[in-house]
Amino acid sequence: MTTKIRLGGDRLVTDDEARAGARAAFLDAVARLEPRVVRELDALPRRVTERALTAWADRWRLNAPWALAVGRATVIARRAYLVPGATAPEAAWFDVDVLGGLAGWTPPPLPTFDPRRESRAAYRARIDPELDRRERSARADGRRPAPTRDPQQFDWLARYQVGGESYVRIAATLPGRSADGPGLVRNAIRRLARFIDLPLRSRR
Repeated sequence: MTTKIRLGGDRLVTDDEARAGARAAFLDAVARLEPRVVRELDALPRRVTERALTAWADRWRLNAPWALAVGRATVIARRAYLVPGATAPEAAWFDVDVLGGLAGWTPPPLPTFDPRRESRAAYRARIDPELDRRERSARADGRRPAPTRDPQQFDWLARYQVGGESYVRIAATLPGRSADGPGLVRNAIRRLARFIDLPLRSRR
């Protein structure tokens, strides 16, 4: 069974922060499965033009405003922070606004439990009201526990969108293949693409 990943870590997040986590996981899958995507960014001039950036996005079917923003920020940042002549890490994407929402909100630590000073029941009675207050406050701010998603779905979306593979071909690589495999892959890809606001390529 695949262990699901939590979008935003063990934090209380907004929907936008969860979406930022999903976008980051998708881009990580893209860089891992098709490293040429990032290498082509490295080949662009530092003062990248919109025409060159749009051509890159068209070539890899990353035609979403947020993906273009990440591409632009990555071109600038990788040149600003990497030592000249060093090999650029393939998965180093940069964008404070688009991917920086991963921070979420981490509440301050609770008092520690010391069995020498109080019973477990007394400790629970002491902290439960604070836990309830924190949950009410977080939900009032639109925060909730970060949602989870099967990590292989990010690979499926990267393989379909950037790698150009079909639903059938992706499904053929799954363990325990079944007749409904392509449908399962198709539905997962469509849901994830919709969640991260990525227009899917036309089927070929």
